[in-house]
Amino acid sequence: MGTRVGVVASRTSDGKPILFPNYRGVGSRSEKLPYEVVQVDCGTQNPRLQDVVGGSVAAPCFFRPKDLPAWGTLQDGGVRANNPMGIAQEECRTIWPSRRTHDLLVSVGTGYTPGTEGTGDPPGRRFPAGWGPVRLWRAYNSSPCMDGMEAYREGRVHVPSSLRSNTIRLDHALDGDLPRLDDVGKLEELAALPFTVPDELVRAVLATCFFFELDAPPSRADGQYRLHGSILCARTQSRRIVDRVLVEFPGARFYSGRGHPLGRVDDDDGCPLCGYYRKQVTLSVPSLDEEVTIALASPVLQRPIGGFPKTIRQLLHDQQAEAVFGRPDHQDDRWPPRRSCYCVTMTKRRVHFVEPAPQRKKRRL
Repeated sequence: MGTRVGVVASRTSDGKPILFPNYRGVGSRSEKLPYEVVQVDCGTQNPRLQDVVGGSVAAPCFFRPKDLPAWGTLQDGGVRANNPMGIAQEECRTIWPSRRTHDLLVSVGTGYTPGTEGTGDPPGRRFPAGWGPVRLWRAYNSSPCMDGMEAYREGRVHVPSSLRSNTIRLDHALDGDLPRLDDVGKLEELAALPFTVPDELVRAVLATCFFFELDAPPSRADGQYRLHGSILCARTQSRRIVDRVLVEFPGARFYSGRGHPLGRVDDDDGCPLCGYYRKQVTLSVPSLDEEVTIALASPVLQRPIGGFPKTIRQLLHDQQAEAVFGRPDHQDDRWPPRRSCYCVTMTKRRVHFVEPAPQRKKRRL
């Protein structure tokens, strides 16, 4: 399906954010969104990427806005959506309507100066502290429209507390004042600054590479629902993922939300030939509506795998287990799912037949 990308710009007329996506999505959008989504009807209406990006970074007073005849004059999207976390979460619900939450949300900053609390007065001479225009200037200069870190903090407040550990900010503390947007002389100095990806983000990405699916309908026994399923890997290079998991999570194991061990990560039921990863596990829950979690954990670290937490009823819905009249994507019925490794998709030259070869036919004279 490719990578879904959305570029955010804003109109010069009213500052409203305009989203240019490369997708349409499956779910329906609300009619009253705080941003506008551009949906083209044909190829001739599709704007060029360089024009959209040129408008999305056209910061006022630094770069000229970009005029697109069909959509008006565009400027920097940060004028209204300096940290578009809300737009990203709403679009995720449009692309994957069955998903209620995100697995991982990464906000990327452009540098900040920690611990600076200036007056924020306009450049030039000093003004009375209570003068109205100065107070407005200070409020705007410290608002999320101008301060990316402040925009991230404000957006994170609206993320449910149970999901805030899945929201990570990548930014770099700078000494002194922030450089101007048009100060190209600072590029070499900024490029030479050391920067490493936080271990927290590495572990979060590794954990979300795994997901869980049911292999059979839940069965009722002794007042509990027995769940038989498989932990799978969403990446084709699953063996490399497992090797890195063992580095970041020493002694890595899967655990249920109740702390029940589900086995070692490297002890799986997959295929050693093609690298297909599958780990069969069994869970027990008292109710199909109880929220469950499967986590990737070491003795001191723990991260939920992709798609969790969720209820078993949501799992059944995601796998379209009750699509008795056909699936909305017109695919064949896949319930119960048929598990097979990547070897079955290889060409005939790579398939090794175990049955004896047919006898040689007699040539007709």
